[in-house]
Amino acid sequence: ILVSKDESIYEKAPIGKVINTVGAGDALLAGFLASYTKSPDLKAALQQGIKCASKVVFTGYI
Repeated sequence: ILVSKDESIYEKAPIGKVINTVGAGDALLAGFLASYTKSPDLKAALQQGIKCASKVVFTGYI
C-alpha cells in the first residue's frame, strides 16, 4: 500500500516461497526510488520496488 496526499495505491505481492526477508525493505525502497527519480509515476515506482524486494525474498540474495 502506498498512500500520498492525492491517492492510495494497492499492489498485490507476488506469491512464492520466501527464502529470506533480510534486505527486502531496502530493496523495495531502492527499486521505488530508482524508478521514481526517472518518472514521478507512483504506481510504476511501487511496482518496481515490489519487483526488487521479491527478488531478494524469493532468492535469498541481497
